Amino acid sequence: MMRHKVFGSSLAALVAAMYPAYGSAQANQRSDTDAAQSGATPGSDAAQNPAADIIVTANKRAQSLQDTPVAVTAVSQERLKSLNLQSVADLGAVTPSLNYIQSPSPQSTQFTIRGVGTFAFNDTLEASVGVVLDGVPQARLIGSLSDTVDVQQIQLLRGPQGTIFGKNATAGVIDIAFTEAQLDETSVRGRGFLGSYDERRIEGTVNVPLVSDRVALRVTGWSFRRDGYIDAPLQPSGAIGGFNNRGGRIKAAIRLSDAWRIDLSAEASRNTNDGSIVTTRSYLPTDTIQPNDIRNGVIAGPDNRRSAKDFPESGVITQQRLVAKSVTDLGPVTLTAVGGYGHTHSSNLFDFDYTDSTTIAQPSISHYQTTFDQWTGEVRLANSSPGRFQYTIGAFYYHLKVLSDQQGQNLRFVAPFTSFGQIIRETTRNYAGFADASYDIGALRLLAGGRVSNERSVGRYDRGASTEFPKPAILNGPLSVANTVRYRDFSWRFGAQLRPVEEIMFYATASRAYKGPGFNYTFTLTPAQFALNGGVVEAEVARSYEIGVRSQFFEKQLTLNLTGFHSPYSNFQVTALLPTVPATYTTINANELTAQGIELEFALKPHAMPGFSLDGNIVYNDTHYSDFKNAPCYSGQSSSAVPTSQPNICAPIATGSTVLQQNVSGDRTVGAPAWQANVITAYEHSIGDRFRTFGQVRYNYTGRTQFAVGTNPVTSEKAYDLVDLTLGFGSEDRRWTVRGYVKNLFDKSFVSRIALANPGVVQTIPFAAMRTGGVSLDLSF
Repeated sequence: MMRHKVFGSSLAALVAAMYPAYGSAQANQRSDTDAAQSGATPGSDAAQNPAADIIVTANKRAQSLQDTPVAVTAVSQERLKSLNLQSVADLGAVTPSLNYIQSPSPQSTQFTIRGVGTFAFNDTLEASVGVVLDGVPQARLIGSLSDTVDVQQIQLLRGPQGTIFGKNATAGVIDIAFTEAQLDETSVRGRGFLGSYDERRIEGTVNVPLVSDRVALRVTGWSFRRDGYIDAPLQPSGAIGGFNNRGGRIKAAIRLSDAWRIDLSAEASRNTNDGSIVTTRSYLPTDTIQPNDIRNGVIAGPDNRRSAKDFPESGVITQQRLVAKSVTDLGPVTLTAVGGYGHTHSSNLFDFDYTDSTTIAQPSISHYQTTFDQWTGEVRLANSSPGRFQYTIGAFYYHLKVLSDQQGQNLRFVAPFTSFGQIIRETTRNYAGFADASYDIGALRLLAGGRVSNERSVGRYDRGASTEFPKPAILNGPLSVANTVRYRDFSWRFGAQLRPVEEIMFYATASRAYKGPGFNYTFTLTPAQFALNGGVVEAEVARSYEIGVRSQFFEKQLTLNLTGFHSPYSNFQVTALLPTVPATYTTINANELTAQGIELEFALKPHAMPGFSLDGNIVYNDTHYSDFKNAPCYSGQSSSAVPTSQPNICAPIATGSTVLQQNVSGDRTVGAPAWQANVITAYEHSIGDRFRTFGQVRYNYTGRTQFAVGTNPVTSEKAYDLVDLTLGFGSEDRRWTVRGYVKNLFDKSFVSRIALANPGVVQTIPFAAMRTGGVSLDLSF
């Protein structure tokens, strides 16, 4: 309570301090071009001038953030450095309503926006949160968790984005733009970091014009590594959670004429890890391996940071990406074409019983290998001249091939000893046309947009004996099935925005978006199950109603942006647990999910206190299953012997049936805390005209989070808060900067995922749950 009183008093004092400054000296104006290049965020040390506009491309045209009728947050390269955010997975530290749900398997790692995300142990399903890299939408999240090296700007678009960004953006979009080659700049930039657990990061970028102002080359490379932080005495390195990431990117800019520019990009990366960061939280009544855990010093519980896994684990993800972009100024219109190819391969070996297998006759081991190949192309035309009527029209093509190979043994812990090999193949093609337009009537702007999509997916599933783990019997028996699904969709957006005065804008929109259908191919699939619906998971459809206000006061010293949303989702795709022995997962459609809430973003930079800034966000999110009466039960749940629709009671679907279900209507969704907050305060002070010193404190609060469908208490994580500290010193011209960091200053323990699995309840401990420190050096010439 005292902490909140102090914070409230400080905020009141800061607001009061602004009033004498109102109408005082004018801040120096920066051009929109400069702001777009820096991607400055209010309150960050990149936003030197609070009057400068932040330029975003949420509607695929350059607009001031305060004039964009979309819930969007922009994050600059400097903001990422100031907080030591090294990966896209860290963005929740600065953006509202975004959560990264880390999982043992890269295939099931997900983002949620406003409590909506896809928790799927299934390579044939897209994520509800779309990730776009350099204008190219990524087919799957795996391989999209890019390190934030040489990023120009990251935009988080919250809520369904079905017209401009398309098919896999029912929850929102993370749009990442890496810095293009600069035709008029010769520069060298580098960064080094040393931190806890022998974390070492080095990255560098060289930009060189080659032919006057017509051709330029930009080369970026990086090498990141860290030791494991979860004790694992039976693993080769004695720990798990370490990684070694290396990669490079080459960008070329070619200006063929004053009106035509082409940008080319090629990137390759290799990311390895030494094991899944999973520990035992508790045991099920049927557990048989607790003595082995105890023998190896494992004490199960929420704070358990030790694992007795003994089978050597490893994982590797390799990726190659090619992007070509052409922008042609045709006078009144601009023609943009973007094409991309991506290849991602992952290979992960898991000790599935999470414990010492030397005393177990049938240890559980699984080896996942997945390959994605995707081709995309987009052409769009937008008018570039000022006027009442603004529009963007375009066409989109998408082709994805998936090959998934899983080899496993003894996943059931029962004799006879079994193994299996399953091969999943999927090919998806999508064709779409889209348009977005606005028309000004005085202070009122009318908005409309639409997207027509045609999608076809072909899937095949084959299960047989394992080629890697030979055992006497095939788990669940051999099976070969195939299916084709077609889907046509029209997504739309309508709305209006009103600017009664220059500093305030109101908007209201209604929209529709969809995520394509997929296949429920799992190792538990039977011919009878396939005969019911061909193994198809129906398309997910979102409708969203959003209102917002964007406002700035006192010569843009104070920014307040408020958004309210109500978004019902039909046929929501969700993976849920089946109470089998052992527990297994299946993907089904929930009839309806509703996301609703309020988001407040604020930024304060008073003229009366030069060098000081305060910014952040506060979110209330009431996202729940509004109609989900056929959810699977969980082990140990309250039950009824007769059918009932009473919420959270496990009951047969019909009298005498052995098939069980529960009604979870009204329950919160997976990964959806009710309250979240980020507050960042910073101060920078010049020392003479050569040096500067600065400090920054970030406070984060995350409310209680449920990680499984229903209200199972063992899969619920308590609320927690974190404090990070940054101190730094550097030259006034920013040619060099030294920063020191302490993350999770008060050593708060929390987890990023809880699941029922062998041998009971397991949890994923993220690196952010450790108190760590480090120092970085940035150079720029």
